[in-house]
Amino acid sequence: MEGACLKIEKPIGDAITKIRFAPQSNNLLISSWDSILRVYDVDNSLLRLEASSEAALLDCCFQGESVAFSVGTDCCLRRYDIHSGTHKAIGAHDDLATCVEFSEETCQVITTGLDKKIMCWDTRISDFVAYSKAVGSEVECMSVCGLYLLLGVGASVNIFDLRYLEGPIQTKNSAMDYRIECVCSFPNHKGYAIGSIDGRVALACLDPSEENGTGCVFRCHPKYKDGRYHLVAVNDIVPHPHQYGAFVTGDNEGYVIAWDGQSRKRLFELPRFPRSVASLSYNHNGQLLAVASSYIYEGEKEIENPPQIFIQKMDESHVRSASSGTQKSGSLLILLHSFSLSDRLLGSVIGNISLSFKLFSHGRNSQCKTARDCEQFVSTEVDFPSLIFKVPGILCWVRNIKISREREREREIESVYKLILSLTLYSVFYPALCNFPSTICIPRLESSVAMSDEEHHFESKADAGASKTYPQQAGTIRKNGYIVIKGRPCKVVEVSTSKTGKHGHAKCHFVGIDIFNAKKLEDIVPSSHNCDVPHVTRTDYQLIDISEDGFVSLLTENGNTKDDLRLPTDEQLLTSIKDGFAEGKDLVVTVMSAMGEEQICALKDIGPK
Repeated sequence: MEGACLKIEKPIGDAITKIRFAPQSNNLLISSWDSILRVYDVDNSLLRLEASSEAALLDCCFQGESVAFSVGTDCCLRRYDIHSGTHKAIGAHDDLATCVEFSEETCQVITTGLDKKIMCWDTRISDFVAYSKAVGSEVECMSVCGLYLLLGVGASVNIFDLRYLEGPIQTKNSAMDYRIECVCSFPNHKGYAIGSIDGRVALACLDPSEENGTGCVFRCHPKYKDGRYHLVAVNDIVPHPHQYGAFVTGDNEGYVIAWDGQSRKRLFELPRFPRSVASLSYNHNGQLLAVASSYIYEGEKEIENPPQIFIQKMDESHVRSASSGTQKSGSLLILLHSFSLSDRLLGSVIGNISLSFKLFSHGRNSQCKTARDCEQFVSTEVDFPSLIFKVPGILCWVRNIKISREREREREIESVYKLILSLTLYSVFYPALCNFPSTICIPRLESSVAMSDEEHHFESKADAGASKTYPQQAGTIRKNGYIVIKGRPCKVVEVSTSKTGKHGHAKCHFVGIDIFNAKKLEDIVPSSHNCDVPHVTRTDYQLIDISEDGFVSLLTENGNTKDDLRLPTDEQLLTSIKDGFAEGKDLVVTVMSAMGEEQICALKDIGPK
């Protein structure tokens, strides 16, 4: 089901940064780069507030139903009275203010900024006295979890007690090697989820003693066909307000996916949205999901089309998916075909079902009297999660039948329907023993996609380097580091940064040398955008032999030989290898690997043989 797009009379003029539903109503708060804070009444399709300021707005939040706050590129925190339409600046950071949250427990507004500070503003005091605490690093994202504050800093989560902001009470590594893009706490204040720029999500408990193996890391997208990982930043995560452990993720490619963290399953995926998903928000009862589809100034090929906000109604099927871990999967025949059954076995299964129905209808007034009637009935009437065969005569509960990908599919499905046939025959020939209502039902065949299967598997930190490249923010890449320029792995020999542009993004000019052919390459990237960085490894091998056609034979650690490398093209290194080998020296060569290429890059002389 596709969501309805909000019709705002004066369209949003620039990228959306945050959307949030009010705590108890369907008023939607919207902040954006066009410097306007909006409050839209979703129920009545009415714009309740449109307040302009002098700077782009980077975040916003509600305090109750009548007050809102925003932070922006002018470093200021602003307070808005939604009923009167007035607003004023109540304080400021020393640099851009980037995040804002309201804590109901402490009645504080908490902000962070590029000045590497947390600031807390007490709303119970008329002049909004602020308390600030330096954190030493730029905060990427923030979430309030009861009396605790979660800060995404680099690849770690810093946890503060809002009552004592002297320092973090915990610093948790996220089990992800890349920058955290978003963090959200669950409604019960016991756990949280974080999303990273490489497309992974991690779940963790606030109290380390309650972990007990419940923490996990998974990728939101499966691998490409060539085995590379689908690296798409997770821009936002929002929990369901009533289903503990259920949450949705939104990413740079416009995908919104719902997950069940407790059972570790993917619940459903919404149709792809036209632009990146910049922000998400559930309403107070979980019946509406707002999706901000907008460019976000983090992609090189982004087209700056007007942003849109979609309201997705979460109907009973979505709620049932979240609570039971199952989702509707279509008709029985579609299921059978999806398991790639042979024509012979498919015919046998349908035949068994048909025979069952014909036996049921014997001596009764049934709607399924022929095999074709049965097949048509099954294909149109039998749906998940409850397969209901509306035929008078018997109620057979076949419990806990699950189609497992790891087991032999054909044999298992055939066994299931032979069991149905057996129960049917038994009930027909022994009616005295069958004192059941007039429905036959198979309660549920498991149909959800597990997050731990081959497409969405859980991984350890060691799995993170399986891809050829990983994303890194351009502004953090330094001289002598690595970067991919024009599809080639390069070592950075020069970096220069231009001044801040229209949207607050400086430009980085990179000059790199190809690590394999020594060619000079250049690229210009906005400092806030992600660049591909190659995984570069160096491995030492003992040189055994040099062939006449220029290949070397190397001894690996496990005693095998590696014979697929040529001699290096660098004249000085080539001469040193040939001369040392001719003199009978014991040589060790260093092989550099990156993006599927290998080359000898160094030589060590460990003495005569």
